Amino acid sequence: MSKAEWILSRWAKRLGMSGLAGMVLVALSLGIILGFTLPAETRLKDITSEVAELQRLQKAALSNPVAPARSVESDLVAFYKSLPPERNVTKLLDEIYKSANSASLRLNQGEYKYTREKAGRLENYQLILPVKGSYVQVRKFIAKVLNGLPAAALNGVSFKRETIGTSDLEAKIQFTIYLGAV
Repeated sequence: MSKAEWILSRWAKRLGMSGLAGMVLVALSLGIILGFTLPAETRLKDITSEVAELQRLQKAALSNPVAPARSVESDLVAFYKSLPPERNVTKLLDEIYKSANSASLRLNQGEYKYTREKAGRLENYQLILPVKGSYVQVRKFIAKVLNGLPAAALNGVSFKRETIGTSDLEAKIQFTIYLGAV
């Protein structure tokens, strides 16, 4: 028998059954305190600091008045005002032709269609422009039009190449220019 076993057996004889049961309960209590209570206290401290931070943010938010919400009607009026008026169509078309020239594209005769929405104050001018040039030139032209005219939208592009070996192609570009009705 080792010395540790001998000491334990002596203590067991001195304490008896009730003493041993008490020692087991003390050991279990220490295990519960170390396993559950201490981590819960740490979590409680973390949550308390989070609550304090949220309360501080809430007080800061309440002290700064929020700008009044804009109405849908005022946003719609601002949208219509941002669109170019119908009388500027020739200037807008001139910008499109200048963009084609700067991209070294050849514009053929295009198709133009003007429509006005029945229910709103929105007008649009639809363009179908057949152009001849390289793919890169067509892309540059489309990018210049869309970047230069915020009221323009690209509806579609179709490409056609006569033979495989040629670098030039024919493209049909469909734009819509949105106009604000006065």
